[in-house]
Amino acid sequence: MLTLKEYMYIQSIPTGSTYESELIKYLGIDQTLTYNEIQEEVADRLAISDYTLKDKFYLHDKWWKYETDFLESTYEQWAKLESLLSDETNRQNLHKILAIYCRPATMKRFSRKFFISKFDLGKQDGIAEELLDLPMSIEKELIRTFFLLAIKSLNYTKIHCLNLLNKQ
Repeated sequence: MLTLKEYMYIQSIPTGSTYESELIKYLGIDQTLTYNEIQEEVADRLAISDYTLKDKFYLHDKWWKYETDFLESTYEQWAKLESLLSDETNRQNLHKILAIYCRPATMKRFSRKFFISKFDLGKQDGIAEELLDLPMSIEKELIRTFFLLAIKSLNYTKIHCLNLLNKQ
């Protein structure tokens, strides 16, 4: 299954005659296979399987959760997101962007519910590095979920502003 780290590596490979050989070496594909077998193996490794995202996912022997309320984000989260999105190489920052809203979860002993850890700017680089191993199937679902949550938050903001205008 393709991970975010592999996806970013593949995007960084310059196109040309060495592209295929670099890719085959990186994916660790047996080069004694026939050309068609190598093609099938590459296609299998690069396939993104379907994944149904629940409220948490498992990675690196721990549970992870994601924040669902963007309007409750801290100033540090907004500032970090803005700095990453304004960076020219933001396609290489996807793991850092995900780390703003995805963090390790802890289970409360008595309630047996998982809670997301608080945003800590000092831990962001470590969390981002761990998310590099996130399978692309989960990453794709996280991006879709974040997009839908952002639209929902914008709609709530619009409704609130319209209600304020109606009160005047």
